[in-house]
Amino acid sequence: MQHSNSLADRAARAVQRARVSSDDLARSTPTRRHRHRGRLTRLAACLLGVDPADVVVIDDPNRSYGGYAGFVITVHDGDNVYRFTPDLGDDSTLHLLRPCRRCGHQVTTAVITSLIDLGRVLDGTGEQSLSSDQFTDDPAHADDCPSLRT
Repeated sequence: MQHSNSLADRAARAVQRARVSSDDLARSTPTRRHRHRGRLTRLAACLLGVDPADVVVIDDPNRSYGGYAGFVITVHDGDNVYRFTPDLGDDSTLHLLRPCRRCGHQVTTAVITSLIDLGRVLDGTGEQSLSSDQFTDDPAHADDCPSLRT
């Protein structure tokens, strides 16, 4: 799908994607979480070489930290959609969300610090070496998933 490169068209596309993801995103005010969403949008766009208009950051329905919802970063790439969570200890790292092979739920599977890392995971050459240490503790696993550490 060909997109216009004008600033107004890209801004309109960003708002439309935000509205589809969460009505609150298109109306949010400049709170601390709103500014953090902006930083995560810039991180994903820069790290993955995509237009920021193709990145949407929403509250994570499955992961919370200290009583606050985490974030899910969705990157639209043509017909493909990739989802990530930010690394809490390193603000330059993302964790790729993919279906767990055992329960099928979207869980943290790989550490992504560059476009090369994503490429290695997608082509299968980095799947083991880039495994996320958060995989077995991810609360998004099904309750009875054998991969979930108890």
